[in-house]
Amino acid sequence: MEIRPFDAADSSAAAELVRPLQPGILVTPAYLAHRERSEPERAQRRSWLALEGGEILGFATSAVKWDEPGSVGRFWIGVRPDRRERGIGAALYELAERHAGALGVQRVTVEVDDDQDGRRFVEARGFEPVSAEFISSLDPRMADLGEFDDLMAETSAAGFELTTLQAMARRRDDLTEFYEAAGAWPPGGGNRITAEDLWRFIFERPDLSWDGSFVILDEQGRLVSLASLVVDRANRRAENDWTATLPDVRGRRLALLGKLATLRWARDAGIREIVTANDDDNVPMLTLNQRLGYRRLYAQVELARAL
Repeated sequence: MEIRPFDAADSSAAAELVRPLQPGILVTPAYLAHRERSEPERAQRRSWLALEGGEILGFATSAVKWDEPGSVGRFWIGVRPDRRERGIGAALYELAERHAGALGVQRVTVEVDDDQDGRRFVEARGFEPVSAEFISSLDPRMADLGEFDDLMAETSAAGFELTTLQAMARRRDDLTEFYEAAGAWPPGGGNRITAEDLWRFIFERPDLSWDGSFVILDEQGRLVSLASLVVDRANRRAENDWTATLPDVRGRRLALLGKLATLRWARDAGIREIVTANDDDNVPMLTLNQRLGYRRLYAQVELARAL
């Protein structure tokens, strides 16, 4: 077995390994390569591959949580199910832990999808559950879009405008302000995300659909709601990247309108599955997704330990 650093040229083969192990997110070669090169330097991300005879058997990544205050790191280790119990995961984990320790990280987290072996692996190393997200899925062909037109008319009469994300292409500072005001990351701390950081990591992601993502503007042209979609056309899959509304206009069904618009676009674009992840205590969004027909698949568990 050989372990070596991940390179962008490995993206296609690595995505084939990672995709079935992380079904709750959209994993494409473009996504893996973009993540490595687009994060701020303070993330200090490093990733590795485990290979045998040139075939990728495992993948690991370790980074500092650059969008959160404090010295917190994040791991992810995945090994092909038919090649487990051979020390591959342990070797990759050792590299990830050593990298985090060298950066002075004091606490690390890891997310485990519907993988009991993976959970036992990290719990054996001292990780304990701290939170969970529900992973849900919807075939947009099955979604009931019947209320879209009436809701569109209602919100338009109230002074709101639905348009594609493309309308914000030249408004980087406004997007940054919206992300902060809508709660995209914890307030405070020394890790405030700049407009440049946000643009490079979120809006330069190759999988982001500028036509399939929608925003809602108020009468003053202020961005008040967003429903963004990342898309894997080759596999006809998509992911709800983020759906949010500013606190002062919540309760006016703007998030519902935005998500309905993404579903209508995805259906017309030939997408066959949209996945989404929501905190288990985010009752409004869980209720909204249930209303739209999303089917809950499993709980993705976040575990943590002191390093």
